[in-house]
Amino acid sequence: MGIKKKGTGISELLIGVFIIIYILLPLFCSIVNKAMFYHQINKIEQSVEMAVISLISNNNIDSFSSGLLSLDEDNDMLKYLIADEISKACINTLNVNSEGIDVFVHETDSFCRCGYYSDYFMISADIFATLNFLGQRQMVVHKHVEFPVKR
Repeated sequence: MGIKKKGTGISELLIGVFIIIYILLPLFCSIVNKAMFYHQINKIEQSVEMAVISLISNNNIDSFSSGLLSLDEDNDMLKYLIADEISKACINTLNVNSEGIDVFVHETDSFCRCGYYSDYFMISADIFATLNFLGQRQMVVHKHVEFPVKR
């Protein structure tokens, strides 16, 4: 005849609930937060590409390929296009200001600030953003857009 164990069902239930609440849910939230973070970085990079392509297509392609396009004059327009594309593509909790966008134009056979070397004309952008999703998180996205054009 075995000994009866009283109260073990409630303690096992409480231990299971505490494991779910204090271990599994925070682990799930951190995984979702990291996935959301990387998804928003990908959306920002795609927005930079779309903004640069739309700026180039607004100008004359022949003048761009011959090196006559001046992006110094269009720098504010490019910042506006990037901020607009990000606001359309990303979630509402991602905050990007036009002042937090730095755009650099690199000529052929040059290095970017990050050390990336390109044989072609290249535009690089640094975007400073704040993601307010399960806590506030600052991020900097650096993106290169290369064009197979020798200037």
